[in-house]
Amino acid sequence: MKPLISEFSYGYALTEELAGGALGSLIAAPIFPSLIREGRAGGGFDVQIPAQGFPMYLQFKLSDCLLTAKAREWNIWQRQYYRIHLHARNKSNQHQLLIDLETAGNNVFYAAPCFYTLDELNSAYLGSNVFADTAFFSPVDIGPLADRQEHYVAFTENNPQAVFCSKEPRYIQANPAKQFAQKLSTLFESKTNILDSAFFRKTVDLMRAVFESTQLKLPKDEEISEHYGRLTENRLQYASTAAYLSRAYLNAELYIVGASRTA
Repeated sequence: MKPLISEFSYGYALTEELAGGALGSLIAAPIFPSLIREGRAGGGFDVQIPAQGFPMYLQFKLSDCLLTAKAREWNIWQRQYYRIHLHARNKSNQHQLLIDLETAGNNVFYAAPCFYTLDELNSAYLGSNVFADTAFFSPVDIGPLADRQEHYVAFTENNPQAVFCSKEPRYIQANPAKQFAQKLSTLFESKTNILDSAFFRKTVDLMRAVFESTQLKLPKDEEISEHYGRLTENRLQYASTAAYLSRAYLNAELYIVGASRTA
């Protein structure tokens, strides 16, 4: 069954939980350039970005649901399972860009729901279970796409093992919500940075280097400045530029993982 929800609705619901306590002692604060612009006058948005933490990139993927024994991977689990699809190399280079960004030392994940209908999304949202019903996958764990065929990842709910399906299927690691939260907690202990303007400037420079290695034509600083302000020694300007590049070239949202204020 094809997904009956929108990527926007799922991403919104998941983001709300990540920023609101689903990670326990941590939060994943999204960086939305439009909110930064709207918050300039009052100066309130800046305090929502943690002073210490690390960046995380999430690309939302909607899940097909396989319900019958006729499904190709049914014999692996003998029950209902899900698939997310990856674009062939000749259609999009986003998967490889995500791999390159992760290889450069960043935390990059696909996020996919273990549901596919609007009723299921509504139930998960009202019960604050969208994060609990999400599986996360590392692009590096999936690996490069070796040919120009469509590929997909098959997985089940709350299962740390998934299958990358191609000409030669293989098992890969999945990160159910509880395991994912533990992973972020471990990363927070070892990868925490001071999130000042210098840090976000390095983030922008790294992203540009990754993208330019594939000969993508990136917007010039002055073109970005028309929308997000001149790039000065201001962490909000660099943070918004990093978020813009992530969304425009990776179809991914940029979050900052930091300590919860209520922890």
